[in-house]
Amino acid sequence: MNNLLDASQSPSYVVERAFQDGIKHVIVAKDGMHTKHFVELVAETVVKSGLLNELLQVQKLDAFDVVSKPCMGEKLKVVSDYLISATGKDLSLMISFRTRRNSDPASHHVVFLESTNQAFDYKASLIDLDMKPLKKMKHYYELDQ
Repeated sequence: MNNLLDASQSPSYVVERAFQDGIKHVIVAKDGMHTKHFVELVAETVVKSGLLNELLQVQKLDAFDVVSKPCMGEKLKVVSDYLISATGKDLSLMISFRTRRNSDPASHHVVFLESTNQAFDYKASLIDLDMKPLKKMKHYYELDQ
């Protein structure tokens, strides 16, 4: 007896089917197009939320002037900014959606998916913002190289 699962019983197939079945109730589309439109929705939301621009500003904090000799306060700021930047390079983006109905009150967090003619309320947040410890600074520096 062969112990290999056929493709329809593999864990990835089961997860994919469950995902497809779940988004059918949210994204109005022809069969097989739900995932494509969901990816469009996520992309639109990431752009509209502005979180990636904010994240980039945090990640740029590790840039400093190596020509001049900074005083102790400036040195501490360089280290602090570098650790904040490292935190900004190791986090997660969480996005949630809710189908918008015409009767819903106005919201600033709405994205319109033209391909399906649907509007969604969204919430986008950065999570996993644990400050990186000073003792691992060398490790984060090596990751940047």
